[in-house]
Amino acid sequence: MLRLHDTEPLLALLTETLCLPVTWPLQRSEFASFAWVHVGNTNLELWAARNNGDLPDESCLPLIHGLALAPDELAFSIAELERHGVACKEPRPFQTANVDGQSVTNFTNSVILNLSSPACCNFFCEWGMQASIVPWGTGVSTVQRHEAERHRFSESGGGLLGLVRLTRVGMSCPDAEGMRNHWRTIAQVFADEPLEIDGIALDVSSGELHQIHSLSFEVRSLREARACLEERGLLGENTPMTLTLSEHATGGLVFHFAEAGATAN
Repeated sequence: MLRLHDTEPLLALLTETLCLPVTWPLQRSEFASFAWVHVGNTNLELWAARNNGDLPDESCLPLIHGLALAPDELAFSIAELERHGVACKEPRPFQTANVDGQSVTNFTNSVILNLSSPACCNFFCEWGMQASIVPWGTGVSTVQRHEAERHRFSESGGGLLGLVRLTRVGMSCPDAEGMRNHWRTIAQVFADEPLEIDGIALDVSSGELHQIHSLSFEVRSLREARACLEERGLLGENTPMTLTLSEHATGGLVFHFAEAGATAN
């Protein structure tokens, strides 16, 4: 989730300028405005809350506020984590009335407490098959939705940058090793194995604050992506192996890009 002052500037950059597909069109509610953009193997949720009082004073917008994980089965996943010493909040369903006036569960969230703080919220999110608020319609499973999203992304060609996928999430916290151990529990990997969830690397470093500081992506051709950004005045830091989307354009969010198949430091 990307917490923003306003969803529209970044949404326009990602979808109108860079031509990435929208998976949840911009919606305004009494508590927030939000939209989803697909990046090949996941969605970026753009979220501008009416009130940001839940964030600590040291957190400045925009920021990458956390990761939403899709459990195979929420109750089982929570029980397994707690069996290994990772605590979760009591699941909280979000319910609304459907067209027949019946109450249906749209989604159920459970914050993973050992991985979260006021500045960084990582949580399970289980979508209901009969959700009434979703743009993909009722009766669509998560697997079916993901397949449709991948198909639309493939049709888009990864937008102007030739985006392939999200490859790495960069985060920091005071107890990096403890945080890595908790993430390893969720990812079900040993200490000598790469720390990844669904093929996305989690790069946890030591830092004063608990935060997600960057997202890294693959593109088909770094040369072509560089030329595309440079032509539009959107090129930030630029090295032979990586480039960064202009932080002026993103409001300060850090998006790195490397060529698919290349090794970038």
